[in-house]
Amino acid sequence: LLQLIDSMSAGGGTNFFNAFQTAFRVLEDSIVDELTVSCNTAMLFLTDGETDAVDETNALNLVADGIARVEQRTGHPVMIFSFSVSELNAVDTFPRMLACSAGGVWSKVSDDRQLEQSLAGYYRLFALGLGQDENEGFVAWVEPFEFQPSLALGTVASAPVYDRSKTPHLFLGVVGFAFPLAAVDKALGVQAGDPATLNRIIAASTATCPELNLTQCELESYRRQGFAGDDALCLSGVCNVSDFVDVEAGTCPSISDYPSYLWKNTNVRDRTYQERVCCSVGGNGPTDRCAVDARVTSNQGTPIALWIAVGIVVPLVIVIAIGIICLCRRKRDSGDHAATTEQPTATYDEAIPVPIPVPSAPLEEGPFQNK
Repeated sequence: LLQLIDSMSAGGGTNFFNAFQTAFRVLEDSIVDELTVSCNTAMLFLTDGETDAVDETNALNLVADGIARVEQRTGHPVMIFSFSVSELNAVDTFPRMLACSAGGVWSKVSDDRQLEQSLAGYYRLFALGLGQDENEGFVAWVEPFEFQPSLALGTVASAPVYDRSKTPHLFLGVVGFAFPLAAVDKALGVQAGDPATLNRIIAASTATCPELNLTQCELESYRRQGFAGDDALCLSGVCNVSDFVDVEAGTCPSISDYPSYLWKNTNVRDRTYQERVCCSVGGNGPTDRCAVDARVTSNQGTPIALWIAVGIVVPLVIVIAIGIICLCRRKRDSGDHAATTEQPTATYDEAIPVPIPVPSAPLEEGPFQNK
């Protein structure tokens, strides 16, 4: 396989038509084989190349026909999400045209670091529909799996969280909780391992397929939140600044998207919900500071920053001490050497005999006395 890949060479142009033809064929075959859910469909199109005008026109017509066929069979919309992965503006032309003609969304990705965030962005639009009132109490249950290292079967229950004071309801995130199935068996009053538990979980994990009934300006709001900004808008002059809505929640002040508190779960033990999160009781928005002490601490309550400081200072002191000791020894050795060389060298004429003491009494024999 590696040899086959190495033998390949790039050549020719970019064929959009064949790509969409294959994509819609696979999608329609999956509907026939019942390998897809009867709900909204997302199609992601990425390109870093260009094609000629004839291929662009044929591809646009193919996409329009393919969307119509799939929507007729499923009864739900097909959303096109197109991405131009290039720094060249010329590459943006067709993906933007495709999104606007199909009622979809175009994103420009000019940096590798933008790719993951852009590709994952499609769920935000679907999340706007999932926040409708008919799914307000929806909870998703994960298929049971083995916990490690106990090997006990468990599951995870998770639910989306929305700010329902906004229109459309603003998706904030997901709350999940993992626990063993034995706890569910006990709560339902059935024997351990009873199939009734699994059946109840499956029944509870069914949501109503959300309808994406977004207004033109709500869809435009979603389009402009990507890296392309207002360049991704399709309707010129239709929506004013006041017509745009929030489609992505902001973060609490000075709060990063990445975890930084290594012992946060330990620190918030036995605290109320209001104390755990960045909000105040009765407030409608985040506070400037969370109620829980934001310092990073260890299990014993000692700040990790202090341990880091100790870890840096102590080795530094040891290194300095070793350096001083070595320097002192070097100076002492140098002084002894100088003193020895400064003394006059004795000649045979000047030599002074040194008496050797002789013991006045014989040594007693001991365990170490040679015999």
